[in-house]
Amino acid sequence: MRALQRIGGIGGIFLSLMVISPATAHAIDIAVTSPAAGAVLTLTPNAISVTTTGPLIDQGNSVVVTDPNGVEMSDGSLVVSNTTAVAGMKPLTLSGIYTVTYTLISETDGPLTGSYDFTFKAPGVISSATPIPSTSSTPMPINSGGTSGFVFVILFLAVAVAAFLIWYAQQTFGRSQKRSRRK
Repeated sequence: MRALQRIGGIGGIFLSLMVISPATAHAIDIAVTSPAAGAVLTLTPNAISVTTTGPLIDQGNSVVVTDPNGVEMSDGSLVVSNTTAVAGMKPLTLSGIYTVTYTLISETDGPLTGSYDFTFKAPGVISSATPIPSTSSTPMPINSGGTSGFVFVILFLAVAVAAFLIWYAQQTFGRSQKRSRRK
């Protein structure tokens, strides 16, 4: 009877360890992702974030985004702040399913690895930031000589003023010299 109790006691301890072990295998888990798993996006996200239920260490983490062809779309930057890892993104242009693969290392637990997908639907036309020149329906005026006529009028007035100033100077200064010679 004691042998059965021992086996039962050992079996109970073994059974409780098996039940406890999976629960504590990963003390942290994924709490929130942005964009969410399964989300359908029409605008390129600036960044992808993965938030866990426990604090992360600063080094050794990775968050990588790949397009439907397997090309990496994350820009290589990764910022870890407490429970959140944020990876910068390149602009998305290809419609399809994008995969986010992460490896996050907790202060108290081993690496948490996994992946999830989201869908990107590219707009039909990608607009350009530079303006496109348009053709005008109003014709440009042809130089009809109005500008050059104005220049000639100004030039004629300048010559007339110069001639007047010369005449005035001769009349004014010329008389004073003649008067002084007579005396």
